[in-house]
Amino acid sequence: RLRETIFQLSTIIGTLPNREPGTTFRNVAKRYFATYCSITKKKAGELFVLSVRPKVTAMNFHLFAKPVHPELVNVCGSRQVQRDNYSLRLNITTDGHLLTFQHEDLIFCEVAAASSHELPHHQRLISHVANGSVTNGPSQFSDIIGYQSNVSMDSVDPKIFVTIQQQLDKRVETDGLVHRFESNGRLSFGAISYMHAQSFIHHVRVRAFHTFPETCAVLKTDTVFRVAEK
Repeated sequence: RLRETIFQLSTIIGTLPNREPGTTFRNVAKRYFATYCSITKKKAGELFVLSVRPKVTAMNFHLFAKPVHPELVNVCGSRQVQRDNYSLRLNITTDGHLLTFQHEDLIFCEVAAASSHELPHHQRLISHVANGSVTNGPSQFSDIIGYQSNVSMDSVDPKIFVTIQQQLDKRVETDGLVHRFESNGRLSFGAISYMHAQSFIHHVRVRAFHTFPETCAVLKTDTVFRVAEK
């Protein structure tokens, strides 16, 4: 990413029309960084968190049999669900979500992220492009944990997309986890992510919706984790 940024800055310098004498990499870098900071926000002691959802051309869906550190995915909002025999952590990220399910010493992480997002390859149980509609499972892991997910990524008519945005915007925190991204300046509204968990004694169902205004695309996931009864 650093090399890519340097290349972009070098290109900017090289293409500046009639640039003034003394225009240096440092000067352009300062302006570039100021622009970047204008679409970010920072809380004390935390990393930068994008307030605008980046443009995403393709999404991937993964399931890991290991923890995925939140720092790898840039978390925007979180919620914890706790039961006697399992715990669930919902995280909305800049381009999708991170879902962490734990039963005793077994940990499973579901990640929806841009295809350009680098994630670990070790202990990947499921990995595919989110395009159209895909069903994963039902599967059984370690003879204890059941898993099933339905994933769909579709571009819709702009009018339908606006309706979906309005419906999601009406959701409140008591009805689930919601994050409203700011507009990128080209559109009058920003992206929205919404996650809702239904928790039961032996299983939990999580539904997630992520919108991408620039392409009028909506990513929907419906996931069930199940703990076998003893």
